[in-house]
Amino acid sequence: MNKFRDEIIRTVADRESAPLGQYYYPSETGSFTGILRYRCWHKNKPMLLCYFDSDDGNRYILPAWWQSWGVSYSPKESLINFADEVSNNTRWECSFRVNEKGYVNWRTAVSR
Repeated sequence: MNKFRDEIIRTVADRESAPLGQYYYPSETGSFTGILRYRCWHKNKPMLLCYFDSDDGNRYILPAWWQSWGVSYSPKESLINFADEVSNNTRWECSFRVNEKGYVNWRTAVSR
């Protein structure tokens, strides 16, 4: 098994024991620097949800989609697979865009 994927929350019990309800999707386009605390598979979409504690005290959820081209489970403009190449409790600088319908598009991630 992949050591990075072993840290990803997979079960209902693990989902319920983690404080995932304290995190939210950003409501406006922006960026932050913070620590990746949790990763969790979406319940019914080919998506990895990444939960960050930002330096400014916010708690964000950023979605990384499976892709048939490029790098799966990565931000749109970064070639980092958050399922297979990243550990929890690592520090990142992230940028994202929120579209007119409120959907978050994770643009970049840089290890700090």
